[in-house]
Amino acid sequence: MRLFNIEDLIEALPEIAARLRSSGHSIGTSQLVEAARILESYAGLRGQHRIEEGEAAFILASVLSSRGVTEHEVQAVLKEAMARRGLRERAERILIDIEERLKAINARPGARVSRRKLPGGKRERRTKVKAYMELKRIGVIESREGGDRVVDQASIRRIAWTLARNGYEGVEDAVRSSHDIPASQAMAVAEAGIELTGEALSRIDGWRLLKLGEASIRKGNRRMLKAVAEEVSKRILSGHRLEPGAARRILDRAGLLTPDHDKMLYMTSHGRLDLGEEDPDIDTIIEAVRGMDQDEAAMLIARALKRLEPEKARSLLSGVDPYLLWEVKKTRLGGVEARLVRALGDAARAVREAMLYTETGNPGRADMARDYIDRARMEAEDLEGVSIGGLGRSSVEELVTVAEAILSMASADSPAPGELSRLLSMMDFEKAVKVLRGLYRSGDPRWRGILEWALERIIYMASSREGLRPLPKWRLSGSSRGRLDLRRSIYRRVRASPDPLVYRVRKRSNLVSLALDTSGSMQSYSIWALGMAAIFARSMDKIVLFSHTVEEYRGPFGRRDIARILLSARFQGYTDVYNGINAASDTRAKRIVVISDLTQTVDSGDPLEASLRASRAGKKLIFIVPLRHDEDLRSSLERAGFTVTLAHTPRHAARQVLRAFSR
Repeated sequence: MRLFNIEDLIEALPEIAARLRSSGHSIGTSQLVEAARILESYAGLRGQHRIEEGEAAFILASVLSSRGVTEHEVQAVLKEAMARRGLRERAERILIDIEERLKAINARPGARVSRRKLPGGKRERRTKVKAYMELKRIGVIESREGGDRVVDQASIRRIAWTLARNGYEGVEDAVRSSHDIPASQAMAVAEAGIELTGEALSRIDGWRLLKLGEASIRKGNRRMLKAVAEEVSKRILSGHRLEPGAARRILDRAGLLTPDHDKMLYMTSHGRLDLGEEDPDIDTIIEAVRGMDQDEAAMLIARALKRLEPEKARSLLSGVDPYLLWEVKKTRLGGVEARLVRALGDAARAVREAMLYTETGNPGRADMARDYIDRARMEAEDLEGVSIGGLGRSSVEELVTVAEAILSMASADSPAPGELSRLLSMMDFEKAVKVLRGLYRSGDPRWRGILEWALERIIYMASSREGLRPLPKWRLSGSSRGRLDLRRSIYRRVRASPDPLVYRVRKRSNLVSLALDTSGSMQSYSIWALGMAAIFARSMDKIVLFSHTVEEYRGPFGRRDIARILLSARFQGYTDVYNGINAASDTRAKRIVVISDLTQTVDSGDPLEASLRASRAGKKLIFIVPLRHDEDLRSSLERAGFTVTLAHTPRHAARQVLRAFSR
C-alpha cells in the first residue's frame, strides 16, 4: 500500500476536485476545506506526516459522498494526481543520502563490506556503524554467502524510488519507520545508535532483550534502556519467564521496578512458593495459590496458617477461597477465631467429601460429608458476630448448604432441572462442573438430558459473571485502523475535540480448532477453557481431547454439544501432545489453539515437529500453558516463531482462548 505525505495530498486537493468535476460531480470549496481539516487532524492524531492510499481515499470519499462521489472514483483520481508529485525530488534526496553513507563507510556499489572491519576511532566508528546498519535496514547492503555486499547501482536507484513512492523523505526517515527488525540484528542496530520502537522490541526473544538492556546500561543509553525496560515489564507481568537477576537489574536502573515485578519474577522462575522464608509475603502466597492445582493450594494454605503470626493469618484467610481450607487443622489464632477457622475447615471438608462422593459413588464419602456438616454446625453454633477478613458464620452456612445440596442431588431419584441449576449457580464454575460430571457418570442414564441442560445454563451464568459475551458486530478502535466513523468524527469536530477522528472495526470470530490436554494435571484448565469457549461454539470447527489417547469431535457445535463433551470427558492418563497437535491440524480452520503443560509423556513423536508440519500447511498455532510446564519445549516453540502464552490461572487460560477467537 502506497503512502502519501499529508502536505502533498492537501496541495493536490484542487487538482483532485478538478478531475472529479470533469466527470460530472459538483465539488465546492467547502468540501475541500473540510477534507483538508480532517486530513490535518488525522496527521496530528497519529503523529505522522504520511497516510496510506486506502485511508486517504476513504476520508475523501466520506467527505464528498454527498456529491455522489464513490470511493472507487476517488481512488482512481487520487492515484493519477499523486503519481509524480514531488516524487523525483524525494528520490534524488534519498539517493544522495545513500551515496553519503556509502562514502562514510568507504564502500562502492557491488563491493564486499564488513561491519567489523570499519576503520576509525571510537567516535568515528560509531557514526560509521550507524551508517552501515541504516544501509542494511533499507536493503542497500545485503547478506550473502561469503559476507555482506553492497547491491549494484541499478538496485540502489530502485530502492531510492521505492522509498520515495512510499512517502519517505530520506534514509533516516525510512529506518525510523521500519519495525521489522530481525532479532539477530537488534543488538547491532541498537549499538549503532538507531532508536528501536516498542513494536520492534516486541519481536526480540527474551534472551536477546535482556542482553540489549545490559548493553544499554554499559553504554549509558538511557533512552534505549527505558524502551527495553518497558518491554521487559510487559513480558514479566504477562507471565513470560525471564532470567530474574538481569530483568530486575534492568527494571531497577530504569526506575520501573515494582513489588508486582518481584512477585511475578519469583513465581515464574520457581513455579511454587517456598515457605522456608522467615517472613513470607502474604500477597505473594495469595498470588501463588491462584496459579496452583486445588490440592496443592490447600496444602500450601494449611502450611502457611500453621506458622504465620495471627495478623498475617487473618490477612491470608481474607484473600483465599474458603473452599480451599479443607487441609487446615492448626493455626496460631486463639479463642473464637480458632473455632471459626475449625468450623470453616470442617465445612470445606464436607464440600470436598460430597464432591468425591459424586465422582466415586463411594457411600463412605457421603457419610464423611454428613459428619463434617454436623461438626461445622456445632463449632459455628454461637459464633454470631465473629469474623475474620469477611469470613464468618454465614460463610460456614454457605459451605454447608452447598455440601447438602450436592448430597441431595446425588441421592435424588430424578433431579429437578430448575432446582439443580439454582443450587449449582451458588458454586464456583469448576466445582459445579465437577459435581455434574460425577452425577453424569454415576447417575441414571435417563438423567443425562437434564444434566446437559443444567451445565448449559451454568456455562451461560458463569460467562455472564466473568463478563464474557459474544462479540458485538462493531467496536470502536483506539487507533486509525478500521473504517472512519464519519458521524462521530463530525460530532467531535463540532465540539472542538483535540482528537476528532473516530474509527470502528468489524468484530468477527475466527474459525478455530481447539486441542485440550485432558491429563489429570490439566483438568481445571481444560474445564474452564472448553466451558467458556462455548460462547463461540459455532466458530469451533474441531475439538480434540488428548491424554494418552486422542478423542476428536467435528463441528458444527452448539452449547449443548459442548456441555455433552465436557460431561463425558475423562481427565486422566499420560500426555501425548504430538498426536493431539496432529489431530487438531486436520481441519479447515486456519487457527489451532492448544492448551497443555507441553509434557510429552508418550513415546509417539516430537511436538515441535508436529507444530512445524502444521505451520507449513498454513495453520497458525497458539499454545496456552500453565505456570508449571515443560520449559525446554516452550523455548523450542518460541524460537520456532510460535505464540506461547502463560496462563496464571484456569480463568486466565479461558480468556486467552476467547482472544484467539476474536483476534
